[in-house]
Amino acid sequence: MKSPLSFILIVLLNCCSSSPIAQEYLNSLSEADFIALQREPLSSKYSEVQAVKLVYDLKEKEIYYISNSFQYHNKFCQTVLGYNEPLGIFNRDNYGANRDKRKFLLANINFFPSRKEYILELSPSDQMLLSDITLLHDQVVKSSFLTPDVKLILNSARLIDSENKLTIPFIKPEEIYKNQNFQSVSKYTGTGKLRKIELSELSNSSIDEDDIILINGTPLQLAGVSGIITTDLQTPLSHLSILGQNRKIPVMALKDAWDDENINSLIGKQVELTVSIDGFTISETDGSSNTKKERKRLYLKKNLNEKELIKAKDFNRKTANYCGYKAENFGILHQLAEKMDFSVPEAAFGIPFYYYQQHAEKSEVIGLIAQLENHPTPKELLSTIREKIKSTPVDSILILKIENQLKGMSSFNKFRFRSSTNAEDMKGFSGAGLYSSKTVVTGSNIEEKDEGKTIENALRKVWASLWKDSAYDERAYFNIQQEDVMMGILVHRSFPDEEVNGVAISKNLYRENNLGFVVNAQLGDSSVVQPNPAITCDQFICYPTKESGFYTQNQTIEIITTSSLNDFNLVMTSDEIYRLANVIQGIKKYFYYRDFTSATFNEYGLDFEFKLEKDSRELYIKQVRPFN
Repeated sequence: MKSPLSFILIVLLNCCSSSPIAQEYLNSLSEADFIALQREPLSSKYSEVQAVKLVYDLKEKEIYYISNSFQYHNKFCQTVLGYNEPLGIFNRDNYGANRDKRKFLLANINFFPSRKEYILELSPSDQMLLSDITLLHDQVVKSSFLTPDVKLILNSARLIDSENKLTIPFIKPEEIYKNQNFQSVSKYTGTGKLRKIELSELSNSSIDEDDIILINGTPLQLAGVSGIITTDLQTPLSHLSILGQNRKIPVMALKDAWDDENINSLIGKQVELTVSIDGFTISETDGSSNTKKERKRLYLKKNLNEKELIKAKDFNRKTANYCGYKAENFGILHQLAEKMDFSVPEAAFGIPFYYYQQHAEKSEVIGLIAQLENHPTPKELLSTIREKIKSTPVDSILILKIENQLKGMSSFNKFRFRSSTNAEDMKGFSGAGLYSSKTVVTGSNIEEKDEGKTIENALRKVWASLWKDSAYDERAYFNIQQEDVMMGILVHRSFPDEEVNGVAISKNLYRENNLGFVVNAQLGDSSVVQPNPAITCDQFICYPTKESGFYTQNQTIEIITTSSLNDFNLVMTSDEIYRLANVIQGIKKYFYYRDFTSATFNEYGLDFEFKLEKDSRELYIKQVRPFN
């Protein structure tokens, strides 16, 4: 059984636009012509969209609605209109601000099924004069079935800054984003038993790896499953989005899925779910095609010989073996910050695996950990392990060492104790959100609300988080040897008053092998990876300005949504965004050439966490890890 949404899309594409029309262009456009000419847009930032490209020849004063056989505007201009300059010149002249050199006005008409609306869109890098935008709008209205109220999407920082000067109707990106009914989150196929689970009942539900889950909200953690259908739209860097990508399972958002008759008719049955950019199919299957993977046993490196606290400046390529991947990656950031235009959190050092192992032995949990994989009720045993770790006193000598380290390194009195294991932030296994981080407050004048934020409590809670149910389940899903797992701790000063927090991916998630970094940012400490569904954050694609190329020469910021906490304005200035993009590019180059990966540079992904400090708005890169 196919969902009505995907069935309509498939029929439309198969009947109308699977092959090019005989003509290379039309000079006028009807609704039937749109269907015949349409193709998927180059960017998949919104799901379900179909687009028709158009060119307006400024000299000949002629408009061309282009056949879907042309993927790019420049190919049409070369092939049909006789333009003979190289691509670089075409882009410079026809997307630039110099009117004397421009020969063409270029745009798309996009159809959004969720809004049942056609919307005009420029390339986000296009510097088209506002008067020419009006001219183009008028020509589209004159030559097509569209009426004068057809809107222009303000898809760039430049257009949003110019909205008060525009004389044509427009629409902001967040209006399109929030009106999506379907969203492709993770484009894969999975088979399993379809189960409908209330979000409030998830923690009490037994879930199997062969289940496909329909859930009315966004779970913070979810055991291994074969697919996910949620009723909440997701940011591209939310934990659920990252989970789908890491596990290579289909994940989709469908706002009305909870009450969808077709989906509900399949509850309790074996189904196959396929998620694509333009829709989804879900149908009953006999269960013979099982997508469950047999994963090779993964053994982890661990070195328990390092007994000293290690300053961040001394982290190296072997740090992951004795203090975890987060610490090792932080050490690289620490080195690069000395040469590049960003900072890392101060007063940073690592507490090695040795002290976790020492505490685990003292807590008498080593034998219990060895029993986990064959235990009939591992969740009960995990609870016992956590409680033993949290109730056992920490070695007083270690606490004294940490106190002296904190006093000797800085004048800060609030610190973050962050998990740094050998089972997170590594190639093939992100482990995002699995473990805990805790705040420590030091000094003589501690407020009542901070009295429990001691070094000892932080150590015990972070160490115990290694054995959270969700962490154990995720490692089991990837067949990681549980007895090999070790917890180090990365310590640095905390950010109680950040101005902006955000995450970024150093690849363009919406356009394969194309330049661009995807960023989610929000005011203060409001989460961008576990967002409240009622709140939207900034989502944009930015480009480094210190490189040559189409998007960089025009200093492009391509906007998908803007922050509802900032009156739907970007929470960072354009200069701050360009600075962030240049920093990401520099760090990416270091890792790319170090790792000798087979991926192209554009497709090589790193996952960043960053902050802008309150008042100074200094850029801090807090974390980097592989984007798997």
